[in-house]
Amino acid sequence: MRNTILPFDELMKAVLEQLKSQKYMDSTLTVYRRTYKRIHIFLALFENWNKAHYPRSIVIPEASLHVA
Repeated sequence: MRNTILPFDELMKAVLEQLKSQKYMDSTLTVYRRTYKRIHIFLALFENWNKAHYPRSIVIPEASLHVA
């Protein structure tokens, strides 16, 4: 099984550059909402892609990650 690392900083940079390239300026809240929505959509698509390509991936329960 291959581990996939999501380059979140590169994703954020690409989304912000796309928003900066618009011909008008939106309010900060609008930009944050739009950025959050685009990242949320991307993560959902990425999750679906991973499920399609790696259907037997191992899921580690969150409770097992805590150190006693």
